[in-house]
Amino acid sequence: MKMLNASTASALLCALALAGCGGGAPEPSPADLPALKSAASSPPGRLAQHLAGCPAAASGTYRSIALDGRTHTGRFDFEAMMYWPDDSSAAGWTLSPIAPCEFTAVGRNERGEVETVTFAIGKHGAGIFRATSSQQPDDWQSSAIGHVFPVQMHAVPELKGVWNMLESGAATVGQSAAPGHSFSRVSLHESGSASVCENGLFEEQACKDAPTLALVTNPRGGFDLKEAKGASRARARLFAFRGFDGLLTLYGTMNPAGDELAPRRTVLVGAPARRLDLPPESAVVRYWEVSNIASGWTGFYNAGAVQMARVDPVAGTVTRLLNADSPSDQYDVLHYNRPIDGVRFRPARTWTNHRGMTSYSPDMFYLPLASGAVVVVNANTVDGHHHSIALFKPN
Repeated sequence: MKMLNASTASALLCALALAGCGGGAPEPSPADLPALKSAASSPPGRLAQHLAGCPAAASGTYRSIALDGRTHTGRFDFEAMMYWPDDSSAAGWTLSPIAPCEFTAVGRNERGEVETVTFAIGKHGAGIFRATSSQQPDDWQSSAIGHVFPVQMHAVPELKGVWNMLESGAATVGQSAAPGHSFSRVSLHESGSASVCENGLFEEQACKDAPTLALVTNPRGGFDLKEAKGASRARARLFAFRGFDGLLTLYGTMNPAGDELAPRRTVLVGAPARRLDLPPESAVVRYWEVSNIASGWTGFYNAGAVQMARVDPVAGTVTRLLNADSPSDQYDVLHYNRPIDGVRFRPARTWTNHRGMTSYSPDMFYLPLASGAVVVVNANTVDGHHHSIALFKPN
């Protein structure tokens, strides 16, 4: 794997609408997720029904976005315990609870394979998923991970502000696909104008504003980020989700159709560019996590807990006890608002696990989202591509 150098990072930033890059995301197909009709056509009285033991998971229309940018919508009916895909005429999928706010959906995908999707929903109503098929049920390339969140209607002025945006996935470089990720700072204005600023998170470059872009409403849901109003093709498709606390999270894709040959097969997430508060000392955080690693594009699903063992307000660091629900002597240190406000950094570390084996983790960046998820990526791809999504449990 090559380190994510300046040229690769710049190429990835093209996916966030830097003018003059050429190409662009394909327009959504006619079958692309008729999200706006679903809530209105849902059976009366069922939208307020929630998953048993999980008030945050309400019946209704949800959108999923996988790491390759593929996006779907469908209706969760937690009264009938069924899932109905919007972009398929196939029968509904059966839902089965696993634990509070955690459940599976089992049905046949577009290839006719039996697919199992494991979902977890956080306290703000958004969640994560991991999908595997009957053909490759374990951690192989057919598995997929990503985000899931209720479909909502928002107006362009609601997105006004400065956002830290992270793009991650695969981009075609030459004749091969190169996994990678890149941060940028996106300014969205009430008028619909927008600009992308490369903040040098990986390359230590000066921040430079791109030419003015346009954020316009997509009639099929969400927004298109274009080079100018009236442009025929979108650079990226964005969606907004407002949680129960009133805060917005941005999700997006450069590959809504899931085209395996698309030049950008990436997912986007955005959080307001503001300073992060340090957590209280001794607090314990429990979470689910899905991960994807380029050495086989492996996805796996697990849950864990960490305790904030020491908080240093002067240094802006938090020392965490890992695996806090079991005997553990493993710690790591997170640097808050480093290298920029709104982002956390964990230096590379080597440790010995309970089996006496030495393990290594490279430098990692953490982008907390208002939805309750934290996206984790490695600082460069010399050690392989790593993308995780941790989701705080409701309790």
